[in-house]
Amino acid sequence: MAARQEPEKQFALVERHISKIRDVVMFQHSEIIIMVERNLGFEAEHHQRALASIPMARHRTDHTAQRYGILTTQDIKMGMMTLLNNMLREQQVNLYGALISDDASQTASACASSSPSTPSSSSRPPTSSASSASRSTARSAA
Repeated sequence: MAARQEPEKQFALVERHISKIRDVVMFQHSEIIIMVERNLGFEAEHHQRALASIPMARHRTDHTAQRYGILTTQDIKMGMMTLLNNMLREQQVNLYGALISDDASQTASACASSSPSTPSSSSRPPTSSASSASRSTARSAA
């Protein structure tokens, strides 16, 4: 896997992504939570050390295990899905209309051509704070 062979490239990718999120005015002062899977070794700890200097960003900590990252067991996935479902119902999560990516135009056109046409939620005005929106954006990115 390329990420393990060249971790500096992965760290640089995360830094670029966070920088692009911060280029959006409404996200400039939002906290970003970096969530790295920790099922395979110490990747989350390596990310924490490499990205610790990013302002207004923190790494998800598993307080029970006293480690950085998130263990992705079936129970945890179900809990996260339930939490996101509740937050969506309560309109606590919004999706940013533009795709933030190194290759946004290529990725967006590929997604548009492969998915059925559905109304975009980006046409609706945001209903929660920018902080909530950036947390959801950052979680999906990391």
